[in-house]
Amino acid sequence: MSYIIVTSRSPYSYDKVRGKINRRMNIGGVAIVLNDLITEEGGTWVCWGDGTADLDYQEEDNGKFRIFRVILSVPERRGFYDEYSNSTLWPLFHYFREKIQHDQKYFRMYSRVNSLFAESIKKAIRRADEVIWVHDYQLSLVPGFLRNLGVTNPIIFTWHIPWGLKGILFHTSGERSVITIDRFSRFNYFPYERIQNKF
Repeated sequence: MSYIIVTSRSPYSYDKVRGKINRRMNIGGVAIVLNDLITEEGGTWVCWGDGTADLDYQEEDNGKFRIFRVILSVPERRGFYDEYSNSTLWPLFHYFREKIQHDQKYFRMYSRVNSLFAESIKKAIRRADEVIWVHDYQLSLVPGFLRNLGVTNPIIFTWHIPWGLKGILFHTSGERSVITIDRFSRFNYFPYERIQNKF
């Protein structure tokens, strides 16, 4: 089975250091496991190109799988990742309500970047039976954008932080739109109450 794996983090990045290009492996559980899978199965990895030299490697075939890197500007990275993903969604779904920051401009940037990911995924598709596997809360709008672009491939979305909707108050249209993931994909998540009961 061929996959198009989609994550905010890339399996590795390229940095320019003192005039030389260095390849830097990105450490993290998701990246390591998915790297093993796609190396064995083949396919394409669509990710955020965060390296200082990644623009020169935006589309790459390393002989085992292809990589399509989404290059973000500093404002896009800040609004998408630092602000909305990590200052709104992360505390919201971990029940740290006092830490939640609400700003519609953050959501607009988050939405814009998710749209850029969807466009890159559409470009990467080679067959109608390739499974698109999108990962985590940073990319929750991608399945909907893909369907709006006419993509009919199977989509799996895996949410890696607690999914506990009970008692959560959604203050903006941004957060409400995030929870419609299951309308566009096969949605996998970790129920908050089940995790909470283990401790």
